[in-house]
Amino acid sequence: MLQYVRYALPTRANNNGGARELSRETVTKVAPFGGYLALGTDRGSLWLLDGVTGSASSGVHMQPHSEAVRDIAWDVTGCYVATCGDDGCVAVAGRRSGGDAARADEWVAVEEQTYSEAMRAVRLDPRYASRQQRVYLAGGVGGALVRHARGWFKTHKDVIVDEGEGPIGALSWGTHWVAWSNAAGVKIMHGDTSSPVNFVPRPEGARGGGAEGCVLFWEDEHALLLGWGEVAMQIHIKVDHATVPAAAGAPLEGVVGAHAEIVRSFKMDCEIRGMCPFDARHLAVLGYPPSDEDEGEDRKHEDAAAVGGERPEFQVVSREDGTIASAEALPVKGYESLEASNYALASIDEFENARRAATWQREDFAVLDPTTFEAVEPSPRMRGEPPRWYVASPRDVVVARIRDVDDAVDLALSKAPGRAKDALVVAAAHAHRLKRHRVQDLVKAHLDALLGAGDAETAASECRRLLGDTETLWEYWVLAFDKQGALAELAPYVPTRRPRLARSVYDMILEKLLATNPAALRDVLKLWGHPEKHGDEPVYSLDGIAVRVDERARRSDSESPGDPAVVEARAELFVLDDQPERALACLLSLDPADLSDPNVVFDLVDRRDLYDAVRDRVSELAALSKDRAARVLARRVDQFPIDAVADQLDGDPELQLWYLRVVFSEIPEVYAAPEHRALHAKHAKLYATVNHYPTAAPDADDYDSELIRFLKWSTFVPLQEALDACARAPPLHNEMVYVLGVMGDARRALSILLDEIGSVRRAVDFVETHAATSKDLWDVLVAHALKNDAFLSGLLDYAEIASRLVAQIPDRVEIPGLKHKLVHIFQDRRFQKVAHQMCARAAKNDCLDLLKQLYAYQNRGIRVDAPLGNAPVQLRPPRDLLTFTAFRPPPVKATASRPDTPPPSSSPS
Repeated sequence: MLQYVRYALPTRANNNGGARELSRETVTKVAPFGGYLALGTDRGSLWLLDGVTGSASSGVHMQPHSEAVRDIAWDVTGCYVATCGDDGCVAVAGRRSGGDAARADEWVAVEEQTYSEAMRAVRLDPRYASRQQRVYLAGGVGGALVRHARGWFKTHKDVIVDEGEGPIGALSWGTHWVAWSNAAGVKIMHGDTSSPVNFVPRPEGARGGGAEGCVLFWEDEHALLLGWGEVAMQIHIKVDHATVPAAAGAPLEGVVGAHAEIVRSFKMDCEIRGMCPFDARHLAVLGYPPSDEDEGEDRKHEDAAAVGGERPEFQVVSREDGTIASAEALPVKGYESLEASNYALASIDEFENARRAATWQREDFAVLDPTTFEAVEPSPRMRGEPPRWYVASPRDVVVARIRDVDDAVDLALSKAPGRAKDALVVAAAHAHRLKRHRVQDLVKAHLDALLGAGDAETAASECRRLLGDTETLWEYWVLAFDKQGALAELAPYVPTRRPRLARSVYDMILEKLLATNPAALRDVLKLWGHPEKHGDEPVYSLDGIAVRVDERARRSDSESPGDPAVVEARAELFVLDDQPERALACLLSLDPADLSDPNVVFDLVDRRDLYDAVRDRVSELAALSKDRAARVLARRVDQFPIDAVADQLDGDPELQLWYLRVVFSEIPEVYAAPEHRALHAKHAKLYATVNHYPTAAPDADDYDSELIRFLKWSTFVPLQEALDACARAPPLHNEMVYVLGVMGDARRALSILLDEIGSVRRAVDFVETHAATSKDLWDVLVAHALKNDAFLSGLLDYAEIASRLVAQIPDRVEIPGLKHKLVHIFQDRRFQKVAHQMCARAAKNDCLDLLKQLYAYQNRGIRVDAPLGNAPVQLRPPRDLLTFTAFRPPPVKATASRPDTPPPSSSPS
């Protein structure tokens, strides 16, 4: 997730004019601001380096101290920088007029104060540049925290804020509050009034020496990060009522009721050597892991230095509980001989204005490890440049920064040298975030690699996506593909609308394709279409390319058979020039096998209504595609009359039969007209003489063929002519059986079935079908079976004639499998008998049910009305009352229904 870069330390000239490397000195302190990094050494030097590359090209070098620099501090404007050192000196340097910080002549010494003790910490008032009274705080090994103020008339005043509790360690001045550490703990006060706020005692058992083991960092004006040994705290300053000035330079009236509250505290598995914000939910921690000696024995002295030799770790931990989201050991030079106290962490967020300038939006940057990235969530206030962290050790400075899209591109390029596909995927998805790379360069590398590997088709297919609407890029790659001889692969992808290239580019493409790949020219002409359909101006010169294609076609005709693709391209140009008849002539002049797609002819005929032009060329259409030709002939009967087409194909019986089959299957209602009766007879003869297209094996029980189906359908075919055609060699015995059966010659048909075909099943079915008209067919069948043992054995499988057949079998005739066949016959008889008995029983039960229903119907009550008069109802029924089905009793004996009972609506008959 993070990238680590080691700075190349600067050099300077010595007194003899030679170069003296800084590597002879050691780094003691670093302080970043904006795009610069202030670096102090053990010999009192102060360098101003580039904050990204570590370059000392600015040439800003100062010598404010005679001994080691111990602390460096900036104000919020970056115009002033303060340093303190072991020589007891506190020096402040500033720019003359707030000019360019990279110019050495801009920096001048502002003030310098020397104290009686070595100074270990210094902080400028964040508003140092804008206030009349310029203040800094400094702390030394003697334990005194000094507040120094310089007035308008260069008067100086030092006030001791705190003393007597051991050396001052860490010192940090936020917007309003100041925090510093000593041997006892951390004190917090107001920066302007020096009003104490709170005291946080040193955590019990915290390793890391005395006050020097403490690290402090103000996140904002009320949030303080504190690390001491393994313990991390997050402290919040709460103000019940405050009159803190809202703007720099406003008068401060005082603060009431301010106090510090520890909102979170957790223990880590390493000694904290630096801590600063990473994002909204995580902290960046420079940790020094405990050595084996520290883990294996109790510490005897609380302030003993940690045993050196371990690599420091840059950790990203949760603000809630210190859970590690990422931890990486740093490549520090000479770590084997260093101790925990030799390391420090500085962040570009340390100052208020830098914090505002360096807030960043995580989603604006890509990382290489998505699982780690997901563990670190963005903050809504982070946008702009990602932060940088500087890890200082005596021998070098390592800068850690978020890996961005450019880093992901570099990694992808390193994993696949010579191929930029993966890098291009990353760059194209985040093009607006690139800084060091350009998408165009990666596109070029990727396409060059594909072309170099001979994969021009893949390169061409990706151009539409990679080149977009940039006209210059398309023109460049058209020439590049042409140099590689791969223009044919690119041409189908060249845009004709957005972007619109120069007309000369399109003309060049067509001319190159005509010379090298006529088939590609044909396809491109079909794809591009008419040159004027893409806008007001033609895309290419139709007349110009037509002239060149004609010249090529004529040259081919005189020298060699020529390239069929040239002829097809010429036909396409005729189509674009609105000459479809000439285009059709070109296409039909080719051999059907040479056409790239026979459907082109039919599409042209359909689209331009050229049916009259091909009315006399049915055989050529069929040679191209019988399926498409069949659809045209069946759908356009008015333009292709059946009799005319059949006469046209009269010289080719097979093609003529094909056409008649199409008519019979597609438009039988038209074919059934009486005017086509002559074609029906010819159709049947063609079936018999050319190909009868059987749909089942000749001896199959359900044999069928197209001829038989046609004979069943047609009423115009002369049966005798059909029989004669079927009888010609090779004879069609199955069709002859059908025709003879229709003609009534059942004995002859049965003879063919028995002698030529030999199908027992079909013979039995035929006899059963014609038994009513030819009663002696069973005898013929039995007689034939008695002469043929194999036929006899098969005939015994049919129980319905077994009794008649068995009775006529002569004695001593050996029949294979006779025993099993007789058992089958008897079993079949027994089954038939049982089935007959069950059916008779079911019929008897049905009759009884019907009789019961009839009896109940006849004995039901019948309503009757008096037919005459209004005779009173007789309560005693008469003994001789008669009723009839018409509900009309005789008039001599009459009864009447009750007056309130309605008469029946109808009477059954």
